[in-house]
Amino acid sequence: AVRRRWLAPCTRVTYANSTYVRTFTSQSKERPEIGVLVTHPGADGCLAKAQALADDLQLLMFTPDDVSTIQNEKAFGFMLCVDERGHLSLREYAEHRRQGGELHLGPRVHVDFTSSSLGERVASHSRKSPLLRAIHTPGVPMSNLRILDATAGTAKDAFVLASFGAHVTLTERHSVLHALLQDGLQRALQSSHPTVLKAVNNMNLVRGDARDYLATLSPDTRPHVIYCDPMYPAKKKDKALPKKDMQLARKLVGGDRDSASLFSCAVQGALSHVVWKRPSFAEPMHTPSASYKSRDHFFDVHLAKQ
Repeated sequence: AVRRRWLAPCTRVTYANSTYVRTFTSQSKERPEIGVLVTHPGADGCLAKAQALADDLQLLMFTPDDVSTIQNEKAFGFMLCVDERGHLSLREYAEHRRQGGELHLGPRVHVDFTSSSLGERVASHSRKSPLLRAIHTPGVPMSNLRILDATAGTAKDAFVLASFGAHVTLTERHSVLHALLQDGLQRALQSSHPTVLKAVNNMNLVRGDARDYLATLSPDTRPHVIYCDPMYPAKKKDKALPKKDMQLARKLVGGDRDSASLFSCAVQGALSHVVWKRPSFAEPMHTPSASYKSRDHFFDVHLAKQ
Protein backbone atom coordinates (compact mmCIF):
# COMPACT_ATOMS: atom_id res chain seq x y z
CA ALA A 1 0.00 0.00 0.00
CA VAL A 2 1.05 3.59 -0.59
CA ARG A 3 2.57 5.14 2.54
CA ARG A 4 0.55 8.13 3.65
CA ARG A 5 3.22 10.82 3.89
CA TRP A 6 2.49 14.06 2.10
CA LEU A 7 4.15 17.38 1.22
CA ALA A 8 2.52 20.59 2.40
CA PRO A 9 0.81 22.22 -0.62
CA CYS A 10 -1.69 19.39 -1.07
CA THR A 11 -5.16 20.10 0.29
CA ARG A 12 -6.61 16.60 0.23
CA VAL A 13 -5.52 13.01 -0.40
CA THR A 14 -8.08 10.25 -0.77
CA TYR A 15 -7.89 6.60 -1.66
CA ALA A 16 -10.83 4.93 -3.37
CA ASN A 17 -10.91 1.52 -5.08
CA SER A 18 -7.08 1.41 -4.95
CA THR A 19 -6.95 4.54 -7.11
CA TYR A 20 -4.75 7.39 -6.01
CA VAL A 21 -6.56 10.75 -6.08
CA ARG A 22 -5.34 14.17 -5.00
CA THR A 23 -6.45 17.77 -5.07
CA PHE A 24 -4.01 20.55 -5.97
CA THR A 25 -3.53 24.08 -4.79
CA SER A 26 -2.21 26.66 -7.24
CA GLN A 27 1.24 26.36 -5.65
CA SER A 28 1.56 22.64 -6.31
CA LYS A 29 0.60 23.13 -9.95
CA GLU A 30 3.56 25.47 -10.44
CA ARG A 31 6.14 23.06 -9.04
CA PRO A 32 6.01 19.26 -9.45
CA GLU A 33 5.77 17.22 -6.28
CA ILE A 34 8.46 14.91 -4.94
CA GLY A 35 8.14 11.35 -3.76
CA VAL A 36 10.56 9.07 -1.92
CA LEU A 37 11.23 5.80 -3.74
CA VAL A 38 13.04 2.89 -2.09
CA THR A 39 14.32 0.93 -5.08
CA HIS A 40 15.23 -2.23 -3.15
CA PRO A 41 12.96 -2.52 -0.09
CA GLY A 42 14.51 -5.83 0.90
CA ALA A 43 18.06 -4.45 1.13
CA ASP A 44 19.40 -4.10 4.66
CA GLY A 45 18.18 -0.88 6.29
CA CYS A 46 16.94 0.74 3.07
CA LEU A 47 13.23 0.64 3.86
CA ALA A 48 13.78 2.13 7.32
CA LYS A 49 16.01 4.86 5.90
CA ALA A 50 13.47 5.75 3.21
CA GLN A 51 10.63 5.82 5.75
CA ALA A 52 12.62 8.08 8.10
CA LEU A 53 13.43 10.39 5.18
CA ALA A 54 9.79 10.52 4.09
CA ASP A 55 8.71 11.30 7.65
CA ASP A 56 11.31 14.05 8.00
CA LEU A 57 10.48 15.71 4.68
CA GLN A 58 6.73 15.00 4.90
CA LEU A 59 6.71 13.19 1.57
CA LEU A 60 4.94 10.10 0.27
CA MET A 61 7.10 6.99 0.19
CA PHE A 62 6.82 4.33 -2.51
CA THR A 63 8.25 0.96 -3.36
CA PRO A 64 8.50 -0.13 -7.03
CA ASP A 65 5.23 -2.05 -6.59
CA ASP A 66 3.47 1.05 -5.24
CA VAL A 67 4.30 3.11 -8.32
CA SER A 68 1.70 1.25 -10.37
CA THR A 69 -1.01 2.95 -8.30
CA ILE A 70 0.00 6.35 -9.69
CA GLN A 71 1.07 5.35 -13.19
CA ASN A 72 -1.41 7.79 -14.72
CA GLU A 73 -0.90 10.49 -12.11
CA LYS A 74 0.97 13.57 -13.39
CA ALA A 75 1.61 15.32 -10.09
CA PHE A 76 5.07 13.92 -9.42
CA GLY A 77 8.02 15.54 -11.12
CA PHE A 78 10.81 13.99 -9.04
CA MET A 79 11.68 10.92 -7.04
CA LEU A 80 14.19 11.01 -4.20
CA CYS A 81 15.56 7.49 -4.51
CA VAL A 82 17.14 5.29 -1.86
CA ASP A 83 19.12 2.59 -3.68
CA GLU A 84 20.23 -0.86 -2.56
CA ARG A 85 23.29 0.61 -0.78
CA GLY A 86 21.18 3.18 1.05
CA HIS A 87 22.55 6.05 -1.08
CA LEU A 88 20.34 8.97 -2.09
CA SER A 89 19.84 10.36 -5.55
CA LEU A 90 17.31 12.64 -7.20
CA ARG A 91 15.74 11.54 -10.46
CA GLU A 92 13.21 13.23 -12.68
CA TYR A 93 9.96 11.29 -12.96
CA ALA A 94 9.31 12.24 -16.56
CA GLU A 95 7.46 9.08 -17.57
CA HIS A 96 4.30 8.76 -15.46
CA ARG A 97 3.78 5.14 -16.41
CA ARG A 98 5.67 1.88 -16.61
CA GLN A 99 7.08 0.80 -19.93
CA GLY A 100 7.95 -2.82 -20.51
CA GLY A 101 7.33 -3.60 -16.86
CA GLU A 102 10.10 -1.25 -15.73
CA LEU A 103 9.92 2.09 -13.97
CA HIS A 104 11.43 4.77 -16.19
CA LEU A 105 13.20 7.62 -14.40
CA GLY A 106 15.62 10.25 -15.64
CA PRO A 107 19.39 10.28 -14.96
CA ARG A 108 20.36 10.21 -11.30
CA VAL A 109 21.81 13.29 -9.65
CA HIS A 110 23.57 12.78 -6.36
CA VAL A 111 26.26 14.39 -4.20
CA ASP A 112 29.51 12.44 -4.34
CA PHE A 113 32.51 14.11 -2.74
CA THR A 114 34.67 11.08 -3.60
CA SER A 115 34.14 11.31 -7.38
CA SER A 116 37.14 11.58 -9.67
CA SER A 117 35.61 14.60 -11.41
CA LEU A 118 35.45 16.52 -8.14
CA GLY A 119 39.02 15.47 -7.35
CA GLU A 120 40.10 16.85 -10.72
CA ARG A 121 38.22 20.06 -9.94
CA VAL A 122 40.20 20.48 -6.73
CA ALA A 123 43.47 19.69 -8.52
CA SER A 124 42.73 22.30 -11.19
CA HIS A 125 42.61 25.07 -8.58
CA SER A 126 45.53 26.94 -7.10
CA ARG A 127 45.72 29.97 -4.87
CA LYS A 128 45.90 32.01 -8.08
CA SER A 129 42.64 30.65 -9.46
CA PRO A 130 39.72 33.14 -9.66
CA LEU A 131 37.76 31.45 -6.85
CA LEU A 132 40.68 31.39 -4.41
CA ARG A 133 41.77 34.94 -5.30
CA ALA A 134 38.25 36.20 -4.64
CA ILE A 135 38.06 34.36 -1.30
CA HIS A 136 41.49 35.53 -0.13
CA THR A 137 41.28 37.61 3.06
CA PRO A 138 44.35 39.68 3.96
CA GLY A 139 45.69 38.88 7.40
CA VAL A 140 43.71 35.63 7.76
CA PRO A 141 45.45 32.39 6.80
CA MET A 142 43.33 29.85 4.96
CA SER A 143 43.41 27.47 7.94
CA ASN A 144 41.72 30.12 10.11
CA LEU A 145 39.30 31.40 7.49
CA ARG A 146 35.57 31.05 8.21
CA ILE A 147 33.39 30.96 5.11
CA LEU A 148 29.63 30.79 4.87
CA ASP A 149 28.38 29.24 1.65
CA ALA A 150 24.94 30.84 1.69
CA THR A 151 23.59 28.90 -1.30
CA ALA A 152 25.15 25.46 -0.92
CA GLY A 153 23.44 23.62 -3.79
CA THR A 154 25.65 20.61 -4.56
CA ALA A 155 28.58 22.20 -2.66
CA LYS A 156 31.27 21.71 -5.30
CA ASP A 157 32.89 25.10 -4.71
CA ALA A 158 32.53 24.66 -0.95
CA PHE A 159 34.42 21.37 -1.22
CA VAL A 160 37.24 23.07 -3.13
CA LEU A 161 37.52 25.78 -0.46
CA ALA A 162 37.47 23.22 2.35
CA SER A 163 40.18 21.23 0.55
CA PHE A 164 42.43 24.28 0.82
CA GLY A 165 41.89 24.36 4.58
CA ALA A 166 39.06 26.85 5.05
CA HIS A 167 36.28 26.15 7.52
CA VAL A 168 33.09 26.21 5.46
CA THR A 169 29.55 26.33 6.80
CA LEU A 170 26.96 25.45 4.18
CA THR A 171 23.36 26.59 4.45
CA GLU A 172 20.74 24.98 2.23
CA ARG A 173 17.09 25.86 2.64
CA HIS A 174 15.64 23.36 0.17
CA SER A 175 14.98 20.21 2.16
CA VAL A 176 15.68 17.78 -0.70
CA LEU A 177 19.02 19.37 -1.62
CA HIS A 178 19.90 19.36 2.08
CA ALA A 179 19.11 15.64 2.26
CA LEU A 180 21.36 14.95 -0.75
CA LEU A 181 24.18 16.99 0.79
CA GLN A 182 23.84 15.26 4.14
CA ASP A 183 23.96 11.87 2.45
CA GLY A 184 27.05 12.87 0.45
CA LEU A 185 28.87 14.13 3.53
CA GLN A 186 28.07 10.99 5.53
CA ARG A 187 29.42 8.76 2.77
CA ALA A 188 32.53 10.94 2.33
CA LEU A 189 33.36 10.58 6.03
CA GLN A 190 33.81 6.85 5.38
CA SER A 191 36.38 7.52 2.64
CA SER A 192 40.01 6.49 3.06
CA HIS A 193 41.22 9.32 0.82
CA PRO A 194 43.06 11.96 2.93
CA THR A 195 42.07 14.90 0.69
CA VAL A 196 38.40 13.98 0.89
CA LEU A 197 38.53 13.48 4.67
CA LYS A 198 40.34 16.79 5.16
CA ALA A 199 37.72 18.65 3.16
CA VAL A 200 34.58 17.11 4.66
CA ASN A 201 35.90 17.55 8.19
CA ASN A 202 36.16 21.26 7.39
CA MET A 203 32.51 21.39 6.26
CA ASN A 204 29.47 21.95 8.45
CA LEU A 205 25.97 21.63 6.96
CA VAL A 206 23.03 23.69 8.25
CA ARG A 207 19.46 23.23 7.07
CA GLY A 208 17.78 26.60 6.63
CA ASP A 209 18.01 30.06 5.14
CA ALA A 210 21.40 31.78 5.35
CA ARG A 211 19.75 35.01 6.47
CA ASP A 212 18.17 33.28 9.47
CA TYR A 213 21.44 31.53 10.28
CA LEU A 214 23.40 34.79 10.22
CA ALA A 215 20.97 36.29 12.72
CA THR A 216 21.94 33.61 15.26
CA LEU A 217 25.69 34.36 15.16
CA SER A 218 27.60 36.39 17.71
CA PRO A 219 30.21 38.90 16.49
CA ASP A 220 33.10 36.50 17.20
CA THR A 221 31.55 33.64 15.21
CA ARG A 222 30.55 35.58 12.09
CA PRO A 223 32.16 34.39 8.84
CA HIS A 224 35.06 36.31 7.35
CA VAL A 225 33.67 35.67 3.87
CA ILE A 226 30.14 34.92 2.66
CA TYR A 227 30.02 33.08 -0.64
CA CYS A 228 26.87 33.33 -2.77
CA ASP A 229 26.16 31.37 -5.92
CA PRO A 230 22.47 32.05 -6.61
CA MET A 231 20.45 30.29 -9.28
CA TYR A 232 20.48 32.36 -12.46
CA PRO A 233 18.19 31.57 -15.41
CA ALA A 234 19.87 29.85 -18.33
CA LYS A 235 20.99 32.06 -21.20
CA LYS A 236 18.28 31.77 -23.86
CA LYS A 237 20.60 31.90 -26.86
CA ASP A 238 23.13 29.48 -25.39
CA LYS A 239 22.96 26.20 -27.29
CA ALA A 240 25.11 24.38 -24.73
CA LEU A 241 22.97 22.84 -22.00
CA PRO A 242 24.03 23.16 -18.37
CA LYS A 243 25.21 20.01 -16.62
CA LYS A 244 22.43 17.63 -15.65
CA ASP A 245 22.70 18.44 -11.93
CA MET A 246 22.21 22.14 -12.68
CA GLN A 247 19.30 21.45 -15.02
CA LEU A 248 17.58 19.35 -12.37
CA ALA A 249 18.32 21.86 -9.60
CA ARG A 250 16.69 24.64 -11.63
CA LYS A 251 13.58 22.54 -12.15
CA LEU A 252 13.50 21.59 -8.49
CA VAL A 253 14.02 24.96 -6.78
CA GLY A 254 13.31 27.49 -9.51
CA GLY A 255 15.11 30.84 -9.52
CA ASP A 256 16.40 32.78 -6.52
CA ARG A 257 13.85 35.58 -6.34
CA ASP A 258 15.23 36.99 -3.11
CA SER A 259 18.84 37.49 -4.22
CA ALA A 260 18.72 41.21 -3.44
CA SER A 261 17.69 40.49 0.14
CA LEU A 262 20.44 37.89 0.50
CA PHE A 263 23.03 40.32 -0.85
CA SER A 264 21.98 43.02 1.60
CA CYS A 265 22.15 40.59 4.52
CA ALA A 266 25.50 39.17 3.38
CA VAL A 267 27.37 42.50 3.15
CA GLN A 268 26.19 43.30 6.66
CA GLY A 269 26.96 39.84 8.05
CA ALA A 270 30.48 39.22 6.69
CA LEU A 271 33.54 40.39 8.60
CA SER A 272 35.62 40.96 5.47
CA HIS A 273 33.73 40.63 2.19
CA VAL A 274 31.15 38.85 0.07
CA VAL A 275 31.99 36.82 -3.02
CA TRP A 276 29.10 36.78 -5.48
CA LYS A 277 29.39 34.24 -8.29
CA ARG A 278 27.54 35.04 -11.49
CA PRO A 279 27.58 33.68 -15.04
CA SER A 280 29.54 35.75 -17.54
CA PHE A 281 26.37 36.92 -19.31
CA ALA A 282 24.74 38.28 -16.12
CA GLU A 283 25.07 41.81 -14.81
CA PRO A 284 26.61 42.34 -11.34
CA MET A 285 24.33 42.86 -8.37
CA HIS A 286 26.21 46.07 -7.51
CA THR A 287 29.53 47.51 -8.62
CA PRO A 288 32.15 45.20 -7.10
CA SER A 289 35.40 46.38 -5.56
CA ALA A 290 37.16 43.61 -7.53
CA SER A 291 36.14 40.87 -9.93
CA TYR A 292 37.90 37.70 -11.05
CA LYS A 293 36.88 35.94 -14.24
CA SER A 294 36.97 32.23 -14.97
CA ARG A 295 35.94 30.73 -18.29
CA ASP A 296 32.20 30.95 -17.63
CA HIS A 297 31.81 33.02 -14.45
CA PHE A 298 32.73 36.16 -12.58
CA PHE A 299 33.58 36.11 -8.90
CA ASP A 300 32.63 39.61 -7.71
CA VAL A 301 34.08 40.88 -4.44
CA HIS A 302 31.94 43.24 -2.35
CA LEU A 303 33.41 44.66 0.83
CA ALA A 304 31.42 44.17 4.01
CA LYS A 305 29.65 47.13 5.59
CA GLN A 306 31.25 47.68 8.97
